[in-house]
Amino acid sequence: MFAPENRWGFFPGMALAWRISQEKFMKQTEDWLDNLKLRVSYGSVGNARVNSYWRQDYKMESSANRQYYLNETVQSALKLQNTLRNENLTWETKLSSNMGIDASLFNSRLNVTVDFYNDITKDLILRMDLPSNSGYEYQYQNVGRSTNRGVELTLSGTIINSKDFYLGANFNISFNKNIVNKLDGTATVLSAQSNWRPDIGSDDFRAIVGQAVGQIYGFEVEGFYSVDDFTFDENTKKWILNEGVVDDRALFSNDLPNFGPGFIKLKDQNNDGVIDADNDRKVIGSVQPKHIGGFGLNAAWRGFDLAAMFNWSYGNKVYNANKIMASTHTNRKYNNIRDFMSLENRWSIIDPETGANVMYGNDANPERFVEINSKASIWMPMMGRTLVTDWAIEDGSFFAL
Repeated sequence: MFAPENRWGFFPGMALAWRISQEKFMKQTEDWLDNLKLRVSYGSVGNARVNSYWRQDYKMESSANRQYYLNETVQSALKLQNTLRNENLTWETKLSSNMGIDASLFNSRLNVTVDFYNDITKDLILRMDLPSNSGYEYQYQNVGRSTNRGVELTLSGTIINSKDFYLGANFNISFNKNIVNKLDGTATVLSAQSNWRPDIGSDDFRAIVGQAVGQIYGFEVEGFYSVDDFTFDENTKKWILNEGVVDDRALFSNDLPNFGPGFIKLKDQNNDGVIDADNDRKVIGSVQPKHIGGFGLNAAWRGFDLAAMFNWSYGNKVYNANKIMASTHTNRKYNNIRDFMSLENRWSIIDPETGANVMYGNDANPERFVEINSKASIWMPMMGRTLVTDWAIEDGSFFAL
């Protein structure tokens, strides 16, 4: 975890409650209000569930040209890892403030709980880049800060309670707003990678000061290049991009023989006419839901009981990596293509009647190429490299039993 002098932390807290329903001025509500309580609390908790970044890591040197020999005998050697230790690392701290109301009505047939909270997490441990003259690439430091604010509502009640039959229900909903307040004090954007790494733009997530955690970062798709974007060169038997049309060829490869009508077309965010990963990506979705919740029913009848529980999430986006892989033909083994990329839907360079490549090369036939793709609704999958686009960002809302 931490260096010996930082292994202990002090995280105090306090809570107060006022049972309003027992006050004299609430006497007139005794017939229908069983309990009304106001709660407030404030406190801190610490997190030490991190690796031992205060220690310096080493690894064995195995490269023959980097080992040293004593009397012609190779010697075992350790070398420093690229992360510099930090003995000043300490606990991440969450400061929580909460105000809540509990109410029970009608002989406790209806129970209501409302909570308002504000959680500030400071001293977040983040991996920071170091200048090259330090001899290291990274160091973990207590520099981050984030906030979660929201409200939670819980309802539970008894609908029917007779001799032989009982029916009860419960409901809860939560609204949370997450904000990144600080990264290292100077940077406003922190790049991150998902477990699935695309070939182009592997840093596919962003933490941005002033926005929520979990911003998906990628390209916007503008469909595919049309025939009007190119001119067919009879001498080279290739399609030549017209002047003034955005060029995303270099993003994949400058030597793409199938670059032409039907190739995926990306939006030029900085209007320089060329698509690149540094300047033409943007936030294309957030994994944070607008609200989450659930409800349940409980029933009992003569010794039999039934319980049903439902939950939902609304407003979050999901990053469908399977959709990207299943729409891109690469050199990976067992690369399957989904039905939305079938020959009936996608642009194709092959004439289904002759099997010839009618897009480019010796058998190029621009008229036939346009004809066989007249009903195509999606770009050709032969891009060779995967990338994240808004086309693969989907609504993650769900309702489940």
